[in-house]
Amino acid sequence: MCKYNGDFFSRLCSVRAGEKMLRYINYQEGRNMWKRMHHLRSRNGTAWFWAVMAFMAMNSLALMDMRAEGLMAGTAVQGLPCTIQYENGIRPQDQIFLVSTRQLGCQGCGADMSRLACQIYDSPEGGCSRQWRSVPLDAFYAADHADIPTIVYVHGNRISPGEDQERGFMVYRALMQHSQSDAPIRFLIFSWPTTEGRRPLKDFRIKADLSDQTAHPLAWVIDRISPDVRIALVGYSYGARVISGALHLLGGGMQCGCGLSERIHPVRTPLRVVYLAPAVSDSWMLPGFCHEMALSQVDHMLLTINPCDPAMKYFHMSTYRSERSRRCRPMALGAYGVANLAWLGESASRIEQMNVCCAVGRDHLEVSYLAAWNFMTQAWEVASFQDLADQACH
Repeated sequence: MCKYNGDFFSRLCSVRAGEKMLRYINYQEGRNMWKRMHHLRSRNGTAWFWAVMAFMAMNSLALMDMRAEGLMAGTAVQGLPCTIQYENGIRPQDQIFLVSTRQLGCQGCGADMSRLACQIYDSPEGGCSRQWRSVPLDAFYAADHADIPTIVYVHGNRISPGEDQERGFMVYRALMQHSQSDAPIRFLIFSWPTTEGRRPLKDFRIKADLSDQTAHPLAWVIDRISPDVRIALVGYSYGARVISGALHLLGGGMQCGCGLSERIHPVRTPLRVVYLAPAVSDSWMLPGFCHEMALSQVDHMLLTINPCDPAMKYFHMSTYRSERSRRCRPMALGAYGVANLAWLGESASRIEQMNVCCAVGRDHLEVSYLAAWNFMTQAWEVASFQDLADQACH
């Protein structure tokens, strides 16, 4: 929840932000309650009615608590002193950027990178409330700092413009729940064109091809970050596929017939990677496969395994029939993990796989994975380079 300081009138919080967090904070409790309600419905209609009333009361009370706390924490209003500590769940010491490829048209190596759009979420001069505003891409690179880790989040499929900002905030807040220090971070939301199409199966396949092409702009952006900056990449579903392709390009590989022709920083600090329900083939990181150079850029990769996830079960449908056979169907990395870790040799020690089937269940919602507390605790330690900070303290 929001943290605060100062007197009552300087601790007003955005109630709207609290309402958005309600679904995330009480997601597991709400889902369990719905299960109980359906069980009661099959036994007794009266019990079903009172279960519905209890569910509505639970969420109403939770929202009232958030509204009450919202009146005592967060954002300043006009005419009141600006003593913000948290606003909209964002820590004041953190920098939030968004880089979008939606206006590029072609997403591959022929794309005009000068058309990349960049935004920053900050307060205007003399103001207290943060808001999105457009800035040149150089403003993002000007914020490079060796002591401030950069977390790059790449969203999955069916995300429209504007929703990418909200998804980025959701992931940021989920990570910040596990932070034990006030050390600043830079958080980048990498947005790519994934607006939902009319035909689900066709859209599923189109976005699979598009994710391979989008790997090039992501690699281009990362390559221009100062080489001494610690970078962590967080990807959900197809976002993990984009990251995997970008890592392969940074390692000197080829993607969709092209690579990074002009390298700015060919040698850099090894990257960290966190995958949530990765919708990428389980064999692509193996030697001789599509993303065989990806692990050469990574010193720690953390990923979820969930054989209960229905999207992982039907991952093979993301490829066309001409590209697969009944005997050799592509399996998702997010279902059972890497196909054969032994083939990776020493690189296998860089991969950490965590089974979240019990915590997430038969679900592919991003919020369900973010609610897996043990995994997200480990994800924060990886993405924030907490282990390096602990070693420095000792």
